[in-house]
Amino acid sequence: GSMDQTLVTHAYNSKKGELSLHAVYSGGHGNSISSVALAAGGSGGGDGKQIMASGDWDGGLAIWNVPGSSSSSSSSNDNVGGDANGKKSSKKRKDNNSNSTSSSTEGTIQEVQPIQSVRAHSSNISGLAWGYNSSSSSLPSTLLTG
Repeated sequence: GSMDQTLVTHAYNSKKGELSLHAVYSGGHGNSISSVALAAGGSGGGDGKQIMASGDWDGGLAIWNVPGSSSSSSSSNDNVGGDANGKKSSKKRKDNNSNSTSSSTEGTIQEVQPIQSVRAHSSNISGLAWGYNSSSSSLPSTLLTG
């Protein structure tokens, strides 16, 4: 999370040892983000979708689809690279981070809007955890907030 009310994901290429900005998640919070939980689903079969939850200092909770690392897989995810109305956007950005351990290349960074954003608590959400039902799909069935 971040004080600027956005989240970012990075893609790591282990063969090249490169870390690159993958997606920027914005529009789900009105205050600094204090907690994040990535659902473990999607890697072991099923439809391959991953979801993430984030909580902020005002008790806000947002749920996000996490786009795939390739542009072809992101087109199948809802609200990825666009808003709730399906309007897609992407930006070309160059990462000029001097702390980077590898050279950066210009690429498409996906912009993601939340699936849902609600006020879940009256104050800070300091912890999030996904719960899984073994008989259901690879996606979680419960989100614990606190």
